[in-house]
Amino acid sequence: MRCEARSGEPGGGGGPPRLTAILAPLVLAAALLLPAGCGLLSGEPEAEVSGPGNDEFNDQLQGGISSLDPAASSESALAVLGNVGEGLYRRDESGEPVPGMAESVEVGDDRLRYTFTLREGVRWSNGEPVTARDFEYAWLRAMDPETDSENAYLLTDFIRGGAEFAAGDAGREDVGVKATGERTLEVTLRSPTPFFLDLTTLPVYLPLKEGFVAPWGEEFGESTESLLYNGPYEMTGFDPERGVRLEKREGYWDSGSVGTRIVDARTAPGAGLGKYESGELDVAILGPRQVPRHETEEGFEQHTDFATFSLYLNDQDAALGNLSLRKAVRSGFDRDSFVEAALGDGSVPAYGYVPYAMSSGGEGDEEETFRERAGDAVPAVGTAGARRYWERGVRELGREPTLTILTSHEEEDREAAALLQEQLEERLGARVEVRIVPPDVLLERQEAGEYQILASRETAYYDDPASYLDPRSSGSPLEGLRPIGPRYEELIAEARREPDPGRRARLLARAERILVREKALVAPVFYPGDSYLINPAVQGYAVSPYGVPVDYRHVKVQR
Repeated sequence: MRCEARSGEPGGGGGPPRLTAILAPLVLAAALLLPAGCGLLSGEPEAEVSGPGNDEFNDQLQGGISSLDPAASSESALAVLGNVGEGLYRRDESGEPVPGMAESVEVGDDRLRYTFTLREGVRWSNGEPVTARDFEYAWLRAMDPETDSENAYLLTDFIRGGAEFAAGDAGREDVGVKATGERTLEVTLRSPTPFFLDLTTLPVYLPLKEGFVAPWGEEFGESTESLLYNGPYEMTGFDPERGVRLEKREGYWDSGSVGTRIVDARTAPGAGLGKYESGELDVAILGPRQVPRHETEEGFEQHTDFATFSLYLNDQDAALGNLSLRKAVRSGFDRDSFVEAALGDGSVPAYGYVPYAMSSGGEGDEEETFRERAGDAVPAVGTAGARRYWERGVRELGREPTLTILTSHEEEDREAAALLQEQLEERLGARVEVRIVPPDVLLERQEAGEYQILASRETAYYDDPASYLDPRSSGSPLEGLRPIGPRYEELIAEARREPDPGRRARLLARAERILVREKALVAPVFYPGDSYLINPAVQGYAVSPYGVPVDYRHVKVQR
């Protein structure tokens, strides 16, 4: 199970391998108790709290929304897009993909060809039917090089001909997505992809009506008027800096399953705990310094995120080209004491690159995570062993290098890098510097491989270890570690072709061991977590570890 529905009981404990609920860092759900119809998103004064009914839920977005175009949307828009739109598949309350706009799917024996049949009678908010052509148009639009979508790789990495089309080396007719009838869509993949139905739940896979989108041009997705809705909600208010107001769409095919009539999703940075304590919020995320004061309160919960904070060690660097020095850095800090000293927010030590809760990657393995299958990838060498690696590397290099950690200016990343600097200096006797840059500069340096040690976190877009281990598919920091080595590339390529999920998982586990244990190119540090307080009045609320963070259809408020 990939996410956990809120049922009113306080969160339980348990070791990291048993974690089944994961709080994604991009959205914190909150219930801001305002009466129905208050005009917060339309510029009217905020109304006083006056006892809202059970048909209202108010969510807190962590950042502003620049666009609601599925091909160009940022992470902060995912919660909105996933509720005003619906793809071929959606996720149920346990996080599993189930048919959405699709009534059924037939998968070919080669596991490359998918034939989707759409539900009869599904319609857009303007009354027009949702057709297979709407999916073909939307997917090709996202892959089109003229669209320049940052999310296109979630299509092009998997659909046959998509990468060539996006590169300008093939035409639209060469891409493996075809509407063969009003309700029939045929999709051909590049290689077997056991998580493809999961991918179709992502906003970039949402349908679009070409006759509606084209006239809006670059203004598509920037207002309530410039969107059509085929999901459980439609947007009735939109302020890019303050949030959105959603109302239940009666024309949705499954409107009977929608538990909350009104959702206000808005930004309220830095005010969570205070508003929770005053009764304005039903959910509040806690910083590490706030946890000790609130961890005994009713409703306190901790969950580990679907992400990994790691050190990426560049073997093209003059010093870290030395394997002994890389192994020294990989083992030169104590993960347990690091998490205890620096975090205390639900984060846990990382002894593998792939997070604890990620599945092993295929049908029949739902109850076994990749970590349970693969075991630890970080060897237990201890401080003395790490020091021996360091001393050996210094002798082999002929000098004692200065290590430089490059990280983002985000507060959490800065603090993590500073503590790692302290531990590496103490345990290895090394000289370590920390350089802090803006996130866009960090990304540029990462992609170009212009760093010695990169301290960064990666969050998966889909539930499969390939999202971490396949540089081609993940768009991850591994792109800056070229070349990783022929054996690693062989394992990844073989895993792409392998139809058997068990064998595929074993291939990926071997690749992870090369990356972390043998070559020491990645030093996993911790799996980020969250601590929060939640009012028991909120029922059925769950946060997904990837893609659309919250499905508001499942949320009910019993006041």
